[in-house]
Amino acid sequence: MSWDRRVGSGILGGLGFALAILMLYVLLLEHLGDWLKVDPRQVEADEIAVFLLERSEWRIFREGLKAALAESKGLGRTIAEEDDLLLVETAKSHRLVRFLWQNARGEGETQAEARKAATGLHPPLAVIGSSNTVLTEALAERLATDFSKGRSPGPILLVPWATSVRLLDFYPERTFRFCSNNRRAAERLVAFGLEEAKARPPGRVTILVDPRDPYSLDLARCFREEVLRQAPKANVTDRPDVLSASIRRRISGNSETPTPAEQELARAVWADAVDSPSTSTWLMLPLQNEPARRMIAALNATAPSHDLARRAGLMVVCGDSVGLTTLESYVNLLAFPILGLSSVSHPASGPPLDLRDDIQVPAEIAASLLRIVDSSEPMTAERLRQGFQSLKIEANDPIAFGRPIAFLKSGERSWVSEETILILQPGQPSVSIRTKGQPATGSKAHPVERPSVARTR
Repeated sequence: MSWDRRVGSGILGGLGFALAILMLYVLLLEHLGDWLKVDPRQVEADEIAVFLLERSEWRIFREGLKAALAESKGLGRTIAEEDDLLLVETAKSHRLVRFLWQNARGEGETQAEARKAATGLHPPLAVIGSSNTVLTEALAERLATDFSKGRSPGPILLVPWATSVRLLDFYPERTFRFCSNNRRAAERLVAFGLEEAKARPPGRVTILVDPRDPYSLDLARCFREEVLRQAPKANVTDRPDVLSASIRRRISGNSETPTPAEQELARAVWADAVDSPSTSTWLMLPLQNEPARRMIAALNATAPSHDLARRAGLMVVCGDSVGLTTLESYVNLLAFPILGLSSVSHPASGPPLDLRDDIQVPAEIAASLLRIVDSSEPMTAERLRQGFQSLKIEANDPIAFGRPIAFLKSGERSWVSEETILILQPGQPSVSIRTKGQPATGSKAHPVERPSVARTR
């Protein structure tokens, strides 16, 4: 073979070898990511099971978790994110923490999923949930049964929103509540209502109760006891009969228009108020947001003339399900004042203005967990319980969200400052936000066409 042919064959061979190398490189590059990818569900991590009823509530919790992971907090960073989980690495010890949403609905399914999670490959150190009293009590009962005395300590239970007074008795010493409870809410609201009433103490108090709702029953009982304790001369009447049509209305989709029974009660309340010039008349609404709005609409529709309504001395008292957004939607629309209690802090008590109300509690839960878990010591459920029992995060701590975080021995939150009171007066341009020890401030009113429905308690 001539020299030219040998050179040509060598060049072609080299080109062929280079092409083969290139093809192999492309193939490796194409599949290397898949080969190196780690399933965030299987990686060794501290597991946190999040039991929230709706996917929208899980998304809200996830936003709170991301707020806790902001660079300014210095708590950690997100490693992986999927539709129902977040894998987080803590800042100091580089521990992996997996927050996994448990898509469980109803009491039976919630309890079954709680048992499955506790006995699975990665049993959780903590269970977060749920969004109402019934399902949170179901979680607590399941955990108490599965981890009774004589067995290894079970996961702790962190309560974001359920306010039932008896809740902490189901799974004692391992349950920590981030919100207030109905007893404290009733005590604070009644005391503040008496301050507002001044020379006109309540003469007749009507409590509208939903007999199917454990939150309503519990808060109504607390309201009744606090009124009788703080205003013993008041005539207190429970009305559990008025809401008998509410379930049918929810099924039919017509849930905004007051029922005839609600309209009749509204007229009776106004009649009592007008006929009692020396005392005030209170209508207490320990209800979810939707039936409370219906009753407020019924009262407004049946109100007498403006001057007569102003002189009547009617006050509406709600729980924490009627929040700032709902009250702001009523600015300059009502003939009577509404008193409520906020489960979160507001600009009056110093939280960041860009933090939405519904994100604050999830952010506090996430920040507390990450601070305790970020340790070089092996983390166990018992060590986590001890961490929450001794936890003290001041309001000015960089990881705080406007208020301190600490717990009593019972698991109730230890409030250094009182809960925030919300009050809307007729003709007032905004909702007044009042926190004990601080001057009242007005909300930045932004009326909306239709108030958002608050989560159930």
